[in-house]
Amino acid sequence: MIIIPLGNNTRAEVISSVIGQLSDGIWENSGAMKKYWMYAHVNGTNLEVDDEKIDRAPNGFRGMTEEKVRDWFANKAKQVVKIYFEDYHIPSNHWKRDNNEDIIDYMGGHRVPEISVADVYECYDYLKQRKGKYSYGKEGVDISASEEINQMNEETLFTAAAVLDLLRQIDELSDKDIDVFDNESFALITIGDSQYRIDYNQADSVEVPEAAVDEVTDIIEDTYDELGASGVEYEEVNDIQVDENGDLDVVEGGLIKETLKTLLVGGLVRLTGKLVGDDVKRK
Repeated sequence: MIIIPLGNNTRAEVISSVIGQLSDGIWENSGAMKKYWMYAHVNGTNLEVDDEKIDRAPNGFRGMTEEKVRDWFANKAKQVVKIYFEDYHIPSNHWKRDNNEDIIDYMGGHRVPEISVADVYECYDYLKQRKGKYSYGKEGVDISASEEINQMNEETLFTAAAVLDLLRQIDELSDKDIDVFDNESFALITIGDSQYRIDYNQADSVEVPEAAVDEVTDIIEDTYDELGASGVEYEEVNDIQVDENGDLDVVEGGLIKETLKTLLVGGLVRLTGKLVGDDVKRK
């Protein structure tokens, strides 16, 4: 049995609502979700997951660590909000820590009458164990970094996910297979038979509040999710060989082609997170 303390009634309501959507709501006709909701329930303010029992359905939690269970429920809570946005024609960029808009009919009504987007984001951060980023929903305080982020000058940055989305919409490349792989050290772009490597070690580092880095990560994940939902087949590449310095090992006749070209790209920026304000005090 995996027991995850949720800490307050709002988080408990968020997770109860997720389990309800799995069993009787959004996914009520999905056999794939039965192997999860049958083995999870909220008891008081604890999430209890039976990772061993098997009763009328396979157990989707078998073999999961507590961290994996946390991530699974965090991502499902976020997915419920995204589906709510789609159903009510709300832009997906409303997924924000300071959005106090209530999620009508999709969450809430038991322990807590109403649940907001900010409440779900707070629970999401809590389950992801992002220290200093939670306790800002109805039962907490406002996120400490939000005012500092709002005061920043605006500047647009392209992520690898945005590059993939862009390349796949260019008509002249419509007959090419296009993939983008990236890690902390480099990006590998494949267009047909050509491959290009971009060295991230040439990027200039810029310190920003850690919350901003988390939000960029969320946007990247959302982009890949939306690409997948639109029919784009994107799979994370796991068989690329990386050397001890985190750089690319060229494999003859393998995934990495001998014609690999290294591009020197100017204007690369690496965002590095730092704790600010009350984040430091709460850590």
